[in-house]
Amino acid sequence: MEAKTGVYICSGCGIKDSCNVEAVAKMVEDELDVELCKVDPLVCGDECVAGIKADIEAAGLDHVVIAGCSGRYFSDRFKFGDNVLIDRVALREFVAWTSDPQADIDDIEEVIQEQAEDYLRMSAARMKYSEAPVPMDVEETSRDIMVVGAGVAGLNAALAAADAGYKVTLVEKEAELGGWSRKFKTVIPQAAPYREPQAPPHTELVKAVNDHELIKVLTSSTVTRTSGQPGQFDVTIQNGSGEEKLRIGAIVQATGWLPYDPTRLADKYGYGRLPNVITNVMMEEMAAAGRIARPSDGAAPKTVAIIHCAGSRDREFLPYCSAVCCRVAMKQALYIREQMP
Repeated sequence: MEAKTGVYICSGCGIKDSCNVEAVAKMVEDELDVELCKVDPLVCGDECVAGIKADIEAAGLDHVVIAGCSGRYFSDRFKFGDNVLIDRVALREFVAWTSDPQADIDDIEEVIQEQAEDYLRMSAARMKYSEAPVPMDVEETSRDIMVVGAGVAGLNAALAAADAGYKVTLVEKEAELGGWSRKFKTVIPQAAPYREPQAPPHTELVKAVNDHELIKVLTSSTVTRTSGQPGQFDVTIQNGSGEEKLRIGAIVQATGWLPYDPTRLADKYGYGRLPNVITNVMMEEMAAAGRIARPSDGAAPKTVAIIHCAGSRDREFLPYCSAVCCRVAMKQALYIREQMP
């Protein structure tokens, strides 16, 4: 639909002293495709605003250009409904306050006049191709949260969301909650004085999650498909009993980590070739089971060497520090001393 534009030029605030406002209005009427153009000494005044409203009603205006002060001023005065687009042309700031008709420059008055007229030309072009936005039909959004992964991070995330009043679906691919924490004998201390390893935190977290009325736990389950957008995620979950489809508002991805592939270190450290070369994950599982033993014969080792930075800080493997290995090595050295004082 062709725009019906009305242009209202303010001659106050020093604007008429910097340019010929009547000449600007004549240019608008002669050159630009507008329904009407009016000049007023106080466009923001009650009388002029009432006149604009009357023109909108009488002429069917759906686009209005206010040429005067900055759009930062009196924005509430120039709201004429959702179906009327408004464009503000700051003749006061961009012309009157930045131009000096008395400046010692050739043709300065002509330059200022052309500047004012160009701002109106640009505004008319904007309005010609602009349409009032159509309100978007927004479907009802979900406030439910899905947490993927039920290790320590996922358990804490689920509890935090549920304690804040949100319904939570906790999805875990394993049959039990707890993630890696279930395999650990102890964990690195998280509180002062940081001298003794701590018991893994998953036991209390799992109980709190299972007891929380706002948390639904899905074990032996995987997310097979996610589509949509925040507030409207459609999620498909596969488990032993088939598929389950959920509408979710937000997703927390807490799918954990994987240990470095030790087979890449076979040539350097003998993993895979020498049966008694193990990873710190294997050491942790042994300690959690109650006894550290040599895989080759099941006997307790007499000496143990712990290799730091195996695969880390090495240009052939990972060039960066893994950050956690040193603390794990110290913790596991304590396991060895406990078993073999």
